[in-house]
Amino acid sequence: MPSTEAYMPVVDELTPERIWIEPGLYKATCIAVLPPNMYVQYDRWYMRVDFALHRDGSIVSKCINLGKGVQPSIKLSPRTDYFKLWVQAAGRRPEKGEPMDPAKIKGVEFVAEVADQLHKVNGETYSIVKKISRS
Repeated sequence: MPSTEAYMPVVDELTPERIWIEPGLYKATCIAVLPPNMYVQYDRWYMRVDFALHRDGSIVSKCINLGKGVQPSIKLSPRTDYFKLWVQAAGRRPEKGEPMDPAKIKGVEFVAEVADQLHKVNGETYSIVKKISRS
């Protein structure tokens, strides 16, 4: 297995700079799974997962919806994006009662489908990870 150090930059837990790259499929490694955060503008909880693209180390993120309310939704049914991501990273479904630790996701290589996203406030286009799959 090739070394991933070349494309695993240190990630600040603050929002990384939004970048734009050509939409498409890219090999990427998960470098961070950040704790749930409130997206105040939309009154919705989310969890940001950062991926470093193998081609140049660019960081592109996927935000996983965790619902509305006082606390983030921790219902991890097979229909949720977090459940799907964890299963792909672990290569299996969780066993009964097994915690779905984000540490199982970090450092795993994926194929990331990068797509355009329009920023609703300033109208700029930036890149997001739309879908992931195992390479």
